[in-house]
Amino acid sequence: MITIAGESFKSAIFIELKGIGLSQALKQLYSTIIYLKQGFSDHRIEARIVGSRDVPGFTNIPDYKKLFKEVK
Repeated sequence: MITIAGESFKSAIFIELKGIGLSQALKQLYSTIIYLKQGFSDHRIEARIVGSRDVPGFTNIPDYKKLFKEVK
């Protein structure tokens, strides 16, 4: 449960740690969220990838766009 500006809401945060293979991290997060989504139907779902480097154009990868639709 998180409270911001007097409003409380439930949040589920999924984190994937990756040194390389960020595309695989997207697929793993997506699969996990889809599998568990029903149990978190009353939660705000967030996803994070912790990588060892920046990847230009990462938000244009089709797997990123697919995941973004699930967590927005």
